[in-house]
Amino acid sequence: QHSGNLDLKNAIGRKAKVYITIPPALKGEGKVNLTLQERFTEVSAMTEEENALKPGTLVEVVNILDDDTLLVKTVGMEK
Repeated sequence: QHSGNLDLKNAIGRKAKVYITIPPALKGEGKVNLTLQERFTEVSAMTEEENALKPGTLVEVVNILDDDTLLVKTVGMEK
């Protein structure tokens, strides 16, 4: 844990802002910006939502898809 690497598990439940459009329905990756482990960082993200998430959209991290990709949803959306 002291290697300085980001642990994406720490991102679950955190808010992030879309930086590069995230395509809908897990059809591709976009990017989000968030503060993780006291560092402002950019991370790849995907969503299951039906509409693309545009830059500036506030999202919440709900899961980790792989070592460097987050699953996000729009804040306030309940499924």
